[in-house]
Amino acid sequence: MKKAILFMILTVAVFFLFPRMYFMYFLGIGFIVFPMVVFIDSWQIKRNRVEADATVIKTERVQEGVADGSTFNTFTPVLRYVIADEQFERRYRTGDAWQKYADGEVITIWCHKNNYKRVLIPNDKTRLIVSLVFIGVGILILTATIVWQCYES
Repeated sequence: MKKAILFMILTVAVFFLFPRMYFMYFLGIGFIVFPMVVFIDSWQIKRNRVEADATVIKTERVQEGVADGSTFNTFTPVLRYVIADEQFERRYRTGDAWQKYADGEVITIWCHKNNYKRVLIPNDKTRLIVSLVFIGVGILILTATIVWQCYES
């Protein structure tokens, strides 16, 4: 969350300080870099993992609105797990448009061996798909900016 807020502040600052082309380059690069941070985090957890069984104690449903007045739901599982005789309760970071895990279901998770609060569900592809979409948007923005700049020159 802090990274997203920092990115928005930097984006606004760059928009006002530099011409529009630099803003578009910055935006495109941002759409590529931040998903890479997610990939690196997932890779570090996978490489330095401690496997545990977690119980889905509840699934939080958040109803979100869109500008046109329609709404959609996202579902985020809340996990409870025990590692090294210490109990943890953690919301899994990504919400899905449908409920993947039933309340009370036991699933396998990976935790980082130095920070048990960093959690990854091995079979969950949501983070990968969202990251790839953001990288694709970033590449599209950079390509459009380069083409636009070539035609303006």
